Amino acid sequence: MTQGVSSAASDGYKRPEQVSLGNLTLTAHFIPGHTPGSMAWTWQSMRDGEKVDIAYVDSLTAPGYQLVDNPRYPHIVEAFTGTFKTVKQLPCDLLLTPHPGASGWDYTDVTQSTRMDCADYAKKAEKTLREQRKTQQAD
Repeated sequence: MTQGVSSAASDGYKRPEQVSLGNLTLTAHFIPGHTPGSMAWTWQSMRDGEKVDIAYVDSLTAPGYQLVDNPRYPHIVEAFTGTFKTVKQLPCDLLLTPHPGASGWDYTDVTQSTRMDCADYAKKAEKTLREQRKTQQAD
């Protein structure tokens, strides 16, 4: 079991860490961007006798963030770039996010949900960030 996962994240630690809780092993992935300490968690479960890779991935957005010449977070774009690469590679049969709509879930009407995996989630966020950055560079 790993101690101090949150302090490792704030120090820019890059290698995934595992935490065991009984029979469950969670892997923490450090994905700075939305915040410098953002994290994703992956684990495995079983459904109908089949292994399912589950990923909880923090927000990949930068709402209202200064992406160009940000003195408080000067490497924000580089952080997001590394995060997108990490998230695209996560084992991900089932994606969970802090904002369900961001990952295609509609809890009010499950028939309206659109399946999205980690790679799709990262690609969508990457496109949005690129557009946001272009807008700021034009200003």
